[in-house]
Amino acid sequence: MNPKISTWFLKSVSHFLNLKPAPMIEGSGSVKRIANYCIINKYRKALIVTTQSLIELGLLEGFFESFKKNGLEYIVYDNVNGEPNFVLAKNILDFSKNFNPDVVVAIGGGSVLDVAKLIAAALTDPNRPLEKFVGILKVRKKLKPLIAVPTTAGTGSETSFIAVITDAQGIKRTVVSPKIIPSLAVLDGELLVSLPKTLTASTGIDALSHAVESYISTCTKKAHDFYAPTAINMIFNNLKNSYENPDNLVYRNKMLKASYLAGVSMNNEMVGYAHAFAHQLGAHYHIPHGNAIAMTLVRVLQFQLNTATKKLAELASFCGFVDEGESEQKAAEIFIKKVAELISSLNLHQTCEKLKKEDYESIIENAFYETARRYPVSRFMTHDEAVAFLDSLKEEI
Repeated sequence: MNPKISTWFLKSVSHFLNLKPAPMIEGSGSVKRIANYCIINKYRKALIVTTQSLIELGLLEGFFESFKKNGLEYIVYDNVNGEPNFVLAKNILDFSKNFNPDVVVAIGGGSVLDVAKLIAAALTDPNRPLEKFVGILKVRKKLKPLIAVPTTAGTGSETSFIAVITDAQGIKRTVVSPKIIPSLAVLDGELLVSLPKTLTASTGIDALSHAVESYISTCTKKAHDFYAPTAINMIFNNLKNSYENPDNLVYRNKMLKASYLAGVSMNNEMVGYAHAFAHQLGAHYHIPHGNAIAMTLVRVLQFQLNTATKKLAELASFCGFVDEGESEQKAAEIFIKKVAELISSLNLHQTCEKLKKEDYESIIENAFYETARRYPVSRFMTHDEAVAFLDSLKEEI
């Protein structure tokens, strides 16, 4: 498929879609307000999908107590570990089969939220094989109500229309549908205080990439253009502070809000090559997604510098990195430099030592395939440019 043709088609379709963000409540302790939301909406039975670590740390005690106090029934599946797959989804469905929940509450990182989206779809279409939900617009029935509570500030899954599920061959598959946007996003910084510094850093850079790549895409929607710059500015002002002061709820809450805004922007204006190549680094070398983004983002921005100069310069101005009157070219270069400096300050690697020459063809083919069908980038790579891009991943910025 010619990527320019597919991008034109994608942009044309996108302009007819106005993906509204998930309704949101925010602030420290807001997870305890979910019980009231359930009562208002007459949800009496909840399936809670989460992780053992959150329960062991005692971070959900107040949440469970609020359910008990209000007489709400719930069951807890807390064995979500690693990347979500169809076996896990099937286990959760079997676990909840006789309970017949009114609502699904997902509390965790992107993996928990993604598998919960599939569960919420399957609960309303129980006779359909889980694999049949994979693809674009394959979720046809209205979702079981889903409340998404992120415990990382990065994936944006709490408001996105995409879920990533690993199949039996270890290949990541995507469920893409506006129907899987959660019914409610709950942003509670108290759930992030125990997040390891490395995850704070890598998920924060993932959120940054969502906002930056969506803003410089050619799928511009003026109604959504304020989301990305606001998220980017919040990330520059709060990510390093959140990394260095993990117990500070002000920084944690602001990073959650930034991730949410970046997710809204990504929903409507897509991402680009940083994600396409990061997905391949993850698939080939098991590099966590945020870490892989840290390796690809700056180089992708450098590659697109001459075709996204104006927008990158706008971001530099919005974030206060340049004085009024600075040339667009210089301002764009300064913005990219600031991104590189932020990644470096978080002790994230911007090189990929695992990268092997013999994997180049597979990486390029799959990254090009992903980009051609999903991402309206401002400049497409040739094969030779992609080889040079991968070569540069072995060198320091």
